[in-house]
Amino acid sequence: MNKKIILLFFILLVGFRLTGQTDTLKITANQNKWTDIKPTIGLLNQVEQISGSRFTSTQESPFTLFTITQDDLKKHGITSLIEALSLLPGIQAHEIGSGLDGSIFQFRGLNGNNYAKILINDVNIKPFIVGGMPLGEQLPIAFVDRIEVLYGPSATLYGADASAGVINIITKNATRPLSVFGNIRYGSQDYQNINLKFDINKSTSKRTLSFGLYANFSSKQDRNIYYSNNPELIKYEKDIALQYVENFEINNNQIIFANLPHQSQSVGGRAQFGQFAINFDMMTRQDHSALGFSPYSISYSNSQNFIGEKITSVNALYTNKENDKFKFKAIGSYLGYRTHQDANIQYVLPKIGLYASLLSRSNIPIADGIRDLETTTFGGNQVVEASSNEAGIEVLSQYIFSKHFSLSAGVNARYGKGTPLILFKQIDFELQDEETPYFYDYSGFLESQISYKKFSAILGVQLLNREDFLKTSSNNSVFNPRFGIVYTQSASKNFRANFSTAYRIPSPFYGYNSNFMFSNTPLEILNTPTTFRPEKTYNVEIGYRWSGKNAKLDVNLFHTKTKNSINYSENFYTVNDNLVLNLGWNNDEFSEKTINGLQFSYLLKTDINQNIKIQNKLCLNYMFGNESFTVSQLNFENLSTNLKKIEIPFLNYQPEFMVKFQNELNFKNWSLLINHQWMGKRATYISASETYLDTNLTHLPSFYLADLRVNYQTSKNSIFSFSMNNVLNTKYAGIRASQMNDALVYNPQPLRNWFVRVTYFLD
Repeated sequence: MNKKIILLFFILLVGFRLTGQTDTLKITANQNKWTDIKPTIGLLNQVEQISGSRFTSTQESPFTLFTITQDDLKKHGITSLIEALSLLPGIQAHEIGSGLDGSIFQFRGLNGNNYAKILINDVNIKPFIVGGMPLGEQLPIAFVDRIEVLYGPSATLYGADASAGVINIITKNATRPLSVFGNIRYGSQDYQNINLKFDINKSTSKRTLSFGLYANFSSKQDRNIYYSNNPELIKYEKDIALQYVENFEINNNQIIFANLPHQSQSVGGRAQFGQFAINFDMMTRQDHSALGFSPYSISYSNSQNFIGEKITSVNALYTNKENDKFKFKAIGSYLGYRTHQDANIQYVLPKIGLYASLLSRSNIPIADGIRDLETTTFGGNQVVEASSNEAGIEVLSQYIFSKHFSLSAGVNARYGKGTPLILFKQIDFELQDEETPYFYDYSGFLESQISYKKFSAILGVQLLNREDFLKTSSNNSVFNPRFGIVYTQSASKNFRANFSTAYRIPSPFYGYNSNFMFSNTPLEILNTPTTFRPEKTYNVEIGYRWSGKNAKLDVNLFHTKTKNSINYSENFYTVNDNLVLNLGWNNDEFSEKTINGLQFSYLLKTDINQNIKIQNKLCLNYMFGNESFTVSQLNFENLSTNLKKIEIPFLNYQPEFMVKFQNELNFKNWSLLINHQWMGKRATYISASETYLDTNLTHLPSFYLADLRVNYQTSKNSIFSFSMNNVLNTKYAGIRASQMNDALVYNPQPLRNWFVRVTYFLD
């Protein structure tokens, strides 16, 4: 382990020796105001940013922040957040995750759907009631000005759930009297995507009146996913019970796989009058409910089985930025979540059913017990439903005392209530009103920006108080500090260091999907919510930036630790001499995850002549760490249990090495882009178990992907594009959809897909 740390520091020191020309677009920390920074192009370039400090963050920010610009989105033909994140360093992004969460991504070793805060225009869009943010093509990615991705814990500014980082989707405001955007995309598997948007703007010397509407529709008839009956692919433990019953649908010894369709839709609008603005987004998504799960447990045979939801976000803003010294912003917001009315899962026999049969019906033949469970509790279609409503208000302000010192402050209050999605429950189970999850919290933050000569620093702190229906240990005041410092060696390079924390309150989804079965009460499964400890994440980082006329470099080392981390486990207990089996999520003081890593990003532009321009981007990541959790050991002779700490010397589903290389060639009206990805071998464990080193440890193979895109600008206002993803038709596994027993360890991803696209814009 010491050799790895020495190697990381050596690579970082080599990066410090790079030098280059002064970047004329660079702005010093002393000019750190909202209006000082003008947008430029490129993932590593400096643009106007708000995510780093809630007001402004320049190239001198002590925190790692990458921006995907509108130009990047157009060139790569991006229509989903997952496609955008796949361009960035240190992020695994996969189209196929699960029916519950849709697409999935891993962000610095943590599950991004669960541990990243996703915002539209600085406002949270992830409902508190869900386990992970469901993702498809429903977000308004085609209409954004930029996507800002802040790496590392950011609770000081953004509150709970910002453990891995913050993704802020900034929409484009109208700047001309009339703006029109249209995009049509068609591809394999009958893929269809349509994006329409128009804006009007009327500005006077005193105020601006603008109004815009957008609509998005996307569908695909199938997902072109590789499946087989190979046990290594399905990776469902061959429980002895499976010898007695064919518990999945087969035809000629083959598992039946129907089409696995996807559909996303969204509509929204923006209105601004002077300092007031109103934003509205209604986003829907649906995927096949079996995606990411084993066909032994959930049926793939019916294309009508789906899970989907509608997320509605409405917010009003007042912004005062006419005063050069004092900035003020107030945000009132509403967030609604509803599963689709007909959402359902067709269960065959989840593993919880096998445990129930073995535990509760051991006095009858096992095959009869399983068939009984299939027909009474765990078999057939079951409707799934969940809903929530949230409201919040936030006030932010900044006062610039001098070119050396400014102070930012904010307060936030939120309330939410809703019904979680419960996967396994008795048919007659109904959630009582007093059991309905709710929360309310209020917080405040204070942050100062200080600069003196070549040094600049950010010092901030957040105080959070939360109350929820479980009245757990999360109902305490929480103190979240963060600070960072930048040393500007010259106009072209600087060094940075920072420390930050985050505080994550577990979603009610985890509590209501932790199941308890008692040996003396056949078929009774209790959905009593589990009490959790809040997760706390700490991050320490050092980095270096260098910017030249035609090149950019960003390299950093980081160390992240999450305490009280949540893991899915199988635990036995004894209560009054009765054997109890708990299948679900647990955490305690021994559960934690440690992540160490190096992140390297380099951009180089080369203009051969006026007509031929080349741009290359290289992103390298090296990550290692360990995870620990506790499991219960049962002595069947005297029905006694004791807890044992287990430590695994790797990060679940995280490759040690990750390489992304992007080539871009521009010739007159033509452009050619090739994206390469190399992912190293990944180790994973099936579930938190003391036997993980033997039966539960699995290694997923490394893989290489290549995506190709050709653009031709047919006129001043239109572009024609052809793209092909996974050109080599590589069969590879993505991130596991869930830690639950029924999730596929090898989660297959789409094979080769092609698309044609026509884009029209008038701005």
